[in-house]
Amino acid sequence: MTDKNKFLIRDSFLGTIFSFLASFILYVIVVNISIFDPFEKAFEDFNFTDIYYAKELYENKISKDVVLVNIKHSGRVEIAEAINKIADQKPKVIGIDAIFKEKKEPFVDSILNAALHKSNKIVTAFFHKENGSITRSQKEFHTSKTHEGYVDFNLEGENNVVREFKGVNTEKDTVFAFATQIAMVSGYLDKNTAKQKLSEELTIKYTGNLNSFLVLDIDDVLAKDSIPALKNAIVIMGYLGDPTDNPYDIEDKLFTPLNPKYTGKSTPDMFGVLVHANIVKMLINKSFITVTPKYVCYILAFLVSFVFIMISLVLNKGNSVISHILIKILQLLFTVSTLYLALLLLKNDIIINVTPILVLVLLSGEMVSYFEHLLEYLKHKFQWKNYLDF
Repeated sequence: MTDKNKFLIRDSFLGTIFSFLASFILYVIVVNISIFDPFEKAFEDFNFTDIYYAKELYENKISKDVVLVNIKHSGRVEIAEAINKIADQKPKVIGIDAIFKEKKEPFVDSILNAALHKSNKIVTAFFHKENGSITRSQKEFHTSKTHEGYVDFNLEGENNVVREFKGVNTEKDTVFAFATQIAMVSGYLDKNTAKQKLSEELTIKYTGNLNSFLVLDIDDVLAKDSIPALKNAIVIMGYLGDPTDNPYDIEDKLFTPLNPKYTGKSTPDMFGVLVHANIVKMLINKSFITVTPKYVCYILAFLVSFVFIMISLVLNKGNSVISHILIKILQLLFTVSTLYLALLLLKNDIIINVTPILVLVLLSGEMVSYFEHLLEYLKHKFQWKNYLDF
C-alpha cells in the first residue's frame, strides 16, 4: 500500500470521527435549546419506516382468520345477545375488547353474565392505570371459563405511536396481553412459547386497517340466523366507530405507523381493537419483525460515513466547483439508496434505524471542507502530513 493510500485511509477515519463529534454537538444543541422544541415535537414520533406503512407499500390481504364485530355504543343486552349468536357459530375464540366496570340493573347484568358463562373460549379485557391500579369488569362477569388479558400499551405522552407490543408481563405475577390470550385460547400459541418469546417488547407487524379484516356490525350479527364466516374464526368484539369507521370518531383511537400523516401527527388513525387484531394476526401467522441492534446501526453509519468522506477527499483534489456538485450528487445517491434498502429490509420483516446513517452522510458532506481546513492547520502548526499533500 502506498503512502498516499495510507494517508487517505487515516484521514478518512479521522474525518469520520470529526463528523461524529459534530453530529453529537448538534444533537445536544437541538435537545437542550428551547427554540428547537417545535421541530423536536414535530418529529418525535416520526420513523423513516412509517413511510412504508403510510404509502401502503406493504402487502395488504384480507384476513380470513380474524373477524371483527363493531359493538358501537350498544347496551349490555345487545352485546350479550351478540356473544350468544357468535358462540353458536363455533368460533375458535371470542375476544371482547370492552370493560364493564359499572353495575347496571341486576336483570341486565344477569343476561350478560349468562352470555359470558356460555363458552370457555371467551377472552375479556382489563386495563392498567398509570398509578398502578387495574380497571376491570365487575366481579360477577369473571368466571372460571373466561380468560383475561390486558389491553394497555406502553405509551409515553399523548401523541406516541403504537409500534411495540409486550405480550407477557412478568413484573409481579405473569399476566398475558389481550392479543396473547386470544392467540393461546384459539390454539395458535402455547403458554410456554408465549412466556419465552413475548416477555420482551416486540415491534408490531401491521398488515392493514379495516380493509384488511372482515368487519361486521353488531346489528348485522343480531339480524342473521347463521354467519358461516365465523365458524373456526377468531372473533374480536370492540368499538370501531358509530357508525362503523366514522372518520370524525376518535374514541378509543390510537396513533399507528399507518397514519397517512407520518410527521406532525394530529389525528389518531386506528381503533384500539384494530391494533389488537393486527397483533393477533402477527401472532397466529408467527410473522415477527427482527429489529437490528443499535450498535449494528452505528457501525454501519460509521462505515458508510467513512466511505463517503474517502470519496469526498478524492473528489476535492480536482476542480472545486465540479467536486462540490459531485459531492451533492453523491449525498443524494447515498440517501436514496439507504432509504430504499431500509424499506426493502422492512418488506422482509427486518427493521434497521437508518437515521444515524442519513445524518452522518448529510453532515459529512458539509463537514469535509471544514475538515480539510483542520488538516491544513495541523500541517502548518505541527508539520502534520496528510492526503492533500500528494
